[in-house]
Amino acid sequence: MLIEKFKSNLGKSAHGGQTLYGHLMDCLKIACRILTDRRLMPDGYPKQKRDQLLFGTFIHDIGKLDSDFQAMLKAACNGQPLPSRRVKH
Repeated sequence: MLIEKFKSNLGKSAHGGQTLYGHLMDCLKIACRILTDRRLMPDGYPKQKRDQLLFGTFIHDIGKLDSDFQAMLKAACNGQPLPSRRVKH
């Protein structure tokens, strides 16, 4: 259910908008590169911490599901004035 919400809501307003799911997948790709780069990740780094990094990356923008935040992103994507109620995610 959460993934469906991520797929049906915006995560970025730039370039006509990007779904929240697409944004999070881009972030996860970066996190995976960090986790697999021996220059950045020490040998024996605990699996629990790796899992926490991936999970935290996946939910770091969950606040963007807020309907008022989505209204701001949609207005920005469509070149419309931003709503009077502005919220941070």
